[in-house]
Amino acid sequence: MKWSSHACFRLASAAAVFLGTFGCHQVSPAWNGSWKLNPSESRDPFPTFWLTVTPSGEHQFDNGTYTNTYGCDGRGYPLPSGITMFCVQKGPLAFELTPKKAGAVITTSLWTLSVDGKTLTVEAAAVQPSGSVRRRDNLYARVTGSSGFTGAWKDVKSLETRPQVLVLAQNAHRLHYAFPERGQYGDPALDGSDAAWSGPGVVPGVTMAVEPHGPREFRVLRKFKGRITNQGLMRVSADGRTLVEAFWSPDHPDQKVLLVYQKR
Repeated sequence: MKWSSHACFRLASAAAVFLGTFGCHQVSPAWNGSWKLNPSESRDPFPTFWLTVTPSGEHQFDNGTYTNTYGCDGRGYPLPSGITMFCVQKGPLAFELTPKKAGAVITTSLWTLSVDGKTLTVEAAAVQPSGSVRRRDNLYARVTGSSGFTGAWKDVKSLETRPQVLVLAQNAHRLHYAFPERGQYGDPALDGSDAAWSGPGVVPGVTMAVEPHGPREFRVLRKFKGRITNQGLMRVSADGRTLVEAFWSPDHPDQKVLLVYQKR
């Protein structure tokens, strides 16, 4: 077939556009699959949450994604997520939290401070969609602060309580990023635009964005209502067997979380 000069020009232009759009960002098929967290190779130095007390005596909880403020006087306090929080003081070293949505209890948790103030135990009972109750106890170690509940706290088993399996599926336009254990997922386009993070327990307003940086690296941004909560990158090894995700808060770039996964 003989091509006209005009047709060749259009074909060359289309190819240039295609290569300019995807040539540097063509992603490797090695991303696809199920990935298992390797705790022994991972590290998580970042505090799990911060607790402060406002001048008016209200509790303020901040986990780096969102901040909740409520009094601990047994009354209901509406939160931005649409949840109403009830807090009851159980003595100088304990309080009970009961978040409700549309009047239904979501979780009941007892927060107990050790006598020396160095550890904090949270005994939680979460109501499942089936109506059954799932119980979980977490132990936190003090990172900052010297007494009382005020300070930064870190889950002593943070890597064990993180989702252990990550599922990825990418094509030329999107990356499916999911934690099947929790039923949480995101489907961001590969152009850096924000996509909703969805699933049980997700607070409305959480988003993630990804953008290829070469075939084996994605830059990742996570936000809450437009505010960046953490940023970082994901890399897959040349042999396609290891995935490394590193991220950090813009306010604490020196405290990088490093998660290493192995392909299942």
